[in-house]
Amino acid sequence: PATPGQPDKLPMPIPLRVAVHSRSTGALGAEQLIVLTDAQQSFTLPLAGPDPVVSINRGFTAPVVIDRALVREDLVFLAAQDDDPFARSEALQELAVSHLVGTASGELSVDEMAAGEAAIIGAFRSSLADAALDDAMRGELMVLPSENYLFEVMATGDRLADPGAIHAAREGLKAAIGAALADDVLALHARASAVTLDDPAGRGARKVKTAALVLIAAADPARAATLAAQQYDAADNMTDRQGALMVLCGLDCPEREDRLAAFYDRYQHNPLVVDKWFTLQALSLHPDVIAQVRELAKHPDFTMKNPNRVRSLHMAFAGNPKGFHAANGEGYRMVADVILALDPINPQTAARFVPSLGRWRRIEPVRAALMKGELERIAAAGNLSRDTFEQVSRSLDG
Repeated sequence: PATPGQPDKLPMPIPLRVAVHSRSTGALGAEQLIVLTDAQQSFTLPLAGPDPVVSINRGFTAPVVIDRALVREDLVFLAAQDDDPFARSEALQELAVSHLVGTASGELSVDEMAAGEAAIIGAFRSSLADAALDDAMRGELMVLPSENYLFEVMATGDRLADPGAIHAAREGLKAAIGAALADDVLALHARASAVTLDDPAGRGARKVKTAALVLIAAADPARAATLAAQQYDAADNMTDRQGALMVLCGLDCPEREDRLAAFYDRYQHNPLVVDKWFTLQALSLHPDVIAQVRELAKHPDFTMKNPNRVRSLHMAFAGNPKGFHAANGEGYRMVADVILALDPINPQTAARFVPSLGRWRRIEPVRAALMKGELERIAAAGNLSRDTFEQVSRSLDG
């Protein structure tokens, strides 16, 4: 679009590193650099063999989004065998998004869901076994698309997002991966746990350690509770300690309460770390997360007069798809109560909570009605600040 001083924009060159692999033989193609300078261009690239599959924007050579339509077989090949880590990660994310959105929307048959799940498990297995990958990249390949991102993809065109179905699909896939690859994931966690803090490989090891715990927790919560408690107790750095506590926060086990208490006792005089303590609990997958957030709001260290503390607890909860989108509407009601209580104290922060309820038009009808009802309750309260009133009015009027 035109901007001041630049009414006519010239095309911007886009450099892309590409390679053409062979899906049927598994041969990997030689990498080439192409530069896009026109609206339409054609290039001749060397083939590695039959059934060509294009690996594009390798190494993230250009900060662009590639809009492509690859069949599942091509994505499976790239996600499992591409020799470029970035292109491999992109393929795995596309594969997972397609499967999870298709599952959540009911657009996939039972056979298609089973095939998609098997393909993703196969890609994860390849990532865990590939000795050419460093652990920092392996950790990226072990993370599924977030529920918030899946929401945005699902709520396109005339299709409405179903947060409950998205959560069930994603957690189901995590559990399937964790169960199918249990031995591999446990071995990875054990190997990463043996890496010392001063080892150059330590950063990647810490990343895969927590990623492994997440998968184990989805498939075997009791085993995960034991391992996470051990990781917490042995931690000599905040990354390991916080990663273990994050996993424990989502589990209903004695280890959870013990380590939460230990973390608070250790850092209670550090406000920034206490903020993180609140946030970890507000974002958790625990079945009683709403009740836990209500109790945390009564904690002596919580006050509505501290914006950072409000964000660490209530704003974090508003970003927790599982709790916020509870089917009975309790999450929406709690956030609406926060807006009404906070508005007289800090109207700017209160107004920032409203957009989380304002997405009701993009959600399936039952939750949409509950979200709209809470917005109407806020609007009817009267004496709203200008900031909050404008946000609520805009959300209701569209």
